[in-house]
Amino acid sequence: MNGKDASRPMVRAHVTVLKEYVEHHVREEEKELFPRVEKLELDLVAMGDLALALKQQMMADVEADRSNQSKGQQATVRVVPVSVSPRAEGA
Repeated sequence: MNGKDASRPMVRAHVTVLKEYVEHHVREEEKELFPRVEKLELDLVAMGDLALALKQQMMADVEADRSNQSKGQQATVRVVPVSVSPRAEGA
């Protein structure tokens, strides 16, 4: 925390408050958000696969842009439309 001594009471107090905020946020998501998402019946495995594929493509694009910029070329922007289908029956 910005080089402050973690044993100082103020730092401990900030960490305690942060911990409480995080725990509250987790409980809130588990009780409110997760049940709502489950009702949408989305194919979460397919969403995960898509997210991973998009991440890999973006990382490749970043590397290509870095290479191109080192050669004096401009960076590119790619827009990839995505959609999420409902979960298959029995999944």
